[in-house]
Amino acid sequence: MFFVRSGQHVRKRDVYARPLLPAVLVFMAFMVIISLSYRTARNEITNQRRNAVTQNAAFVESTLYQRFSIYEDTLRAANGLFLSSEQVSRDEWTSFVNSLKLAERYPGIRAVGFIDLVTNEEKEAYISAVQADNVPNFTVYPEGERPVYASLTYVVPTAGQDLDTRSSAALGYDMYTDPSRKLAMDKASASGEPTLSGLVNLVQNSESRPNGFLFFMPIYKQNMPHDTDAQRQQALDGFFYAPFLVGNIFDSFFDIEEPAFAFSIYVGDRIQDETLIYESNPALGSPAFKQVSQNTITFYGQKWTFAYYATENIVPYTVRSRPIGVIVGGGIFSAALAAIIYLLIQRRTRALTYSEQKKLESAKDELLSLASHQLRTPATAVKQYVSMVKEGFAGELNSEQKKLLSMAYESNERQLTIVDDLLYVARIDAGQAALRPEQVDVNALVASVIDDQKTVTRSRRQVVSFKPQRRAIVAEADPQYLRMILENLLSNASKYSHERTRIDVSVKMSSGNVLISFTDHGVGIAPEDFNDVFLKFSRIPNELSRQIAGSGIGLYLAKQLALLHNGDITFTSKPQKGSTFTVRIPVKQS
Repeated sequence: MFFVRSGQHVRKRDVYARPLLPAVLVFMAFMVIISLSYRTARNEITNQRRNAVTQNAAFVESTLYQRFSIYEDTLRAANGLFLSSEQVSRDEWTSFVNSLKLAERYPGIRAVGFIDLVTNEEKEAYISAVQADNVPNFTVYPEGERPVYASLTYVVPTAGQDLDTRSSAALGYDMYTDPSRKLAMDKASASGEPTLSGLVNLVQNSESRPNGFLFFMPIYKQNMPHDTDAQRQQALDGFFYAPFLVGNIFDSFFDIEEPAFAFSIYVGDRIQDETLIYESNPALGSPAFKQVSQNTITFYGQKWTFAYYATENIVPYTVRSRPIGVIVGGGIFSAALAAIIYLLIQRRTRALTYSEQKKLESAKDELLSLASHQLRTPATAVKQYVSMVKEGFAGELNSEQKKLLSMAYESNERQLTIVDDLLYVARIDAGQAALRPEQVDVNALVASVIDDQKTVTRSRRQVVSFKPQRRAIVAEADPQYLRMILENLLSNASKYSHERTRIDVSVKMSSGNVLISFTDHGVGIAPEDFNDVFLKFSRIPNELSRQIAGSGIGLYLAKQLALLHNGDITFTSKPQKGSTFTVRIPVKQS
């Protein structure tokens, strides 16, 4: 079979083969773009996870610094007490610590104590003096002779004014006998600054494993200089100290409101089980938590390593679902576009066989035919097949498969809506849209439109308020086109309003016209955007337009259909207050 074109014979198979290459090229080009978009969407998930963890990590570390600065101030206040008195008695020390109300104001701190440095020559006199000070069983332990003892002389627990059994047992303990304690005390005395110990077993606690750490603050003799390391060693008189139980102190620090975030703390610069001192979430070991980052800080003379974890829920679902949405929606769109291009080129090739006079009108007719029939056919078939799979015709689906199919179905529905809208726009622009007026009960039509869109408005938890007129209002209009106008206006009112808001719909007569108004309480429109509201393919930027897909032809189409009825659409709007769109339709067509 042959077609005739300018005296040449063209085989029919060549006419069909020519559009295939450009269609394939377009499909491949769009798939490249979709692949890049997919990568971008994946990177966005990674970036948002990292940013969310970074923000929470900054809160954790800043909270730690802030809380320990308060504990430091507490020990410095104790230093002030000693500097203002020649000899601080046990009762004075107890009154001072109790006045701080540590249990209420500084949760996590277990006690505050004073450590005296005693030489071997001073040991017996020191023990006798403390025993005489209402501690009859006091002694320095562990036993044995040493050049200097760092003996705990005073200790007041935060739970009350009287020594509990465990705190009392700690009196007289020589802190220098523990290498970890002595190392921290030596650092403190050399620097003149507060210093934390490594992980130790607190004397006040009955557990055998290391369960806490100590905060040391050196005190120097008042009549001796302590500006250099050597001077500080000579002038050292003792230490203030505060013990902390690992679990108690960190639980009192942090109030993390993000359940998808967790962290652990390790002593030293390595992440290993034996140096773990805290986990913020009991579920941290579950596969849902993945480590995102870690940071090692030097904190009051000790290195601590923080490991930060997050589940996928730390990133909003809309962002997490974007990559699969890009693949599914983009794939469908690319295939549909390639099919459209194939059909358009094929029809164009056929049209070239006709005379120049008929070519233009033939192309228009073919375009409308494609939009109304052939362009919808692939998308309609996809819709049917996806629906069948969702309903279980191909077997039982798991929840993830159902979710993906729902996304594909919704994407295909949006493509069908765009094709329909483009068809009506093409007809209007070509002057081929004709009214088929009849008597329309406006109240009933408005109620029907509201009822049809209940699924959308209820999904956004919006209330549509409509009180119809007591008497019937009948207009001479095309019911299909009038319904399209009302559906567009109600859909826009819903899409550009926040959830849990109200949409007011009213119908009234004015000077031979019926006025149908839709009032929302949404984002509104800025005055500088008023001129763009009814432009073809125009979308007004606002906080919701970035979240809602749209073609930008809905209001243009509604406006043109209203003009076709010899009516109009007007609006009023204020940013962040809402908008009112009113369609005016003459009761009788002239």
